[in-house]
Amino acid sequence: MDAYLPIASANHITGNSWYSTECCAALNMNYAQTLQDMTIRMHRSYAGGITKLVYHVFPYRDSPTSRWPGYHNFGQAGFSNAWGPRDPDWIDARTYNDYFARLAQVVTQGSARTDIAVYLQNYLYPQPMMVADGSGFRLWRDTKLQETGYTRDYLDPELLETATVKGKRLAPAGPAYKALVIDGELQPTSDPDKHSMPLDTARHLLAFAQQGLPIVVVGSPPDHEPGNSPTQDPAVQRVMTALLAQPAAHRVAHESDVPGMLLSLGIRPSAEPSTPGPLIGVRRRDDRSKTDYYFLYDQGVVSPDGEPANLFSPGAGEPSRTQVTFEGRGRPYVLDAWSGRMTPIAIYTAKGNHVTVSVNLVRDDATVIAIGPGPVLDGAPSPVHVVKTSADAAVWRDDSLLVRAYKTGVYTTTLSNGQTRVTAAHVLSTPIDLTATPWTLEVEDWTPAHPYDATEGIAAAQTLKSPIHVALQGLKPWPEIEQLQHSSGIGTYVTTFEIPQNWARTNGALLSLGEICDSFELRVNGFRVPINQLSAEADIGAFLKVGSNKLTVRVATTLNNRLADIDGDVKARGLVQRYGLIGPVRLRPYQEMKVLGP
Repeated sequence: MDAYLPIASANHITGNSWYSTECCAALNMNYAQTLQDMTIRMHRSYAGGITKLVYHVFPYRDSPTSRWPGYHNFGQAGFSNAWGPRDPDWIDARTYNDYFARLAQVVTQGSARTDIAVYLQNYLYPQPMMVADGSGFRLWRDTKLQETGYTRDYLDPELLETATVKGKRLAPAGPAYKALVIDGELQPTSDPDKHSMPLDTARHLLAFAQQGLPIVVVGSPPDHEPGNSPTQDPAVQRVMTALLAQPAAHRVAHESDVPGMLLSLGIRPSAEPSTPGPLIGVRRRDDRSKTDYYFLYDQGVVSPDGEPANLFSPGAGEPSRTQVTFEGRGRPYVLDAWSGRMTPIAIYTAKGNHVTVSVNLVRDDATVIAIGPGPVLDGAPSPVHVVKTSADAAVWRDDSLLVRAYKTGVYTTTLSNGQTRVTAAHVLSTPIDLTATPWTLEVEDWTPAHPYDATEGIAAAQTLKSPIHVALQGLKPWPEIEQLQHSSGIGTYVTTFEIPQNWARTNGALLSLGEICDSFELRVNGFRVPINQLSAEADIGAFLKVGSNKLTVRVATTLNNRLADIDGDVKARGLVQRYGLIGPVRLRPYQEMKVLGP
């Protein structure tokens, strides 16, 4: 993500909201990249300041010499995926593109708000992933700053020349930096010299400090001009000495000391987790609607052991379950970018210009939280909300505030008006495991319509889609099913389960599909249910009924496994993908109890 930040920083301070990436160009991953992988790549891109996805690549259908499934710029096992309708998973392209469009709308609202500006002499640094000395993939190497919640931009002399300070904020109209850091430990270790600074820039920074902008110097301060200008070096040293004498200037030994120094100065992150963790945040502020938007991404572990050459492969790390305190005034809302649904958050605390809510994300997942007056929504919250509850969750529905429990018992809820409510839950059943139940699987198996080695051009692009019926007693990946060992295509899973007669409107259930590859669609009793394509979880309570219920999961794959069976180059990369619905598939019933409302 650090590779994106210098350009994003220029956009933030100049007000340009658009920054595109030629997304998902993974080495030797043609016909193997999943839409889920692309989602993880775009989460990391948004966290680095990208705001627009451009696919790499959407190739022509055919060429005179192309083989099945059609023309590709770099060959069957070559550079990057051939996004488009030749891939079975393209059936779900609209679902994913709508998701990316919603996130793009969020990260282009208003203007950027970034916690810290870091001085970067110029943008001639090599790309971090190309640094040969092994110093790694980030300009700012230590991870404590981002783990504590601070966001950062990189500003060069030209951008600093146009910036002003007001109210101890740099570029107050946006990004409104709370401090500036001069870091002698930035990577790579050379190009340019970390202890050089143009004299005019040093004077600008001195003026900033004199106006009260906090400045933190990591290690030794700059002591000479870039290049060979020895006559100017003493002047740079004098200005830096004057800067360090200012009350607003501070020194630390290493990058790892910066978060502690900022906290000691009362400078806190805009999105501050209760404990350090893997969350990366992007904040946008829309002054017209008085709303703050936060995109939060769980990056897992930054540099796990054995990190794959493909930087955007799913990483290591645990889910994020933490309290986050956001700068902003008003009510918090969560945007489910998969469905487009905006929902008022029922459990939060508010104090002054800060709102605290719980954030729960699986690794590599993301969410959007908005804080402000809020839109006019059905079931919009009254001024009263939940501060604390022993129940598992709380939700707003039909102008009522409800708490949710997954186990039978008595629960206590404290409201923001000081009232305490005691409610009893009678959950109808324990969690239901559907993994080992009978499933039917109808597969549309994609193969070349003509002989693979003997057909070129338009005919070679034609695909035969043959039906295969499989009766499953339990779930397992396609390569472990004899009829599907080399299959690629689209599979539809169906099973049924029973809901007891005493099921009521206050009952519901959370469905977890477990492991699933690649894209998928969920239907319950024929109704399409929007579902997170990474966590594979959805609330299906509104779609359940007494008696028999039908669960349908349609899964679409890449073409890797079929091509690996017929193409030598694809086979040589040795990749066999675990297609299909693998599970465990679990249904977790709950009951909701009203604590406030008509």
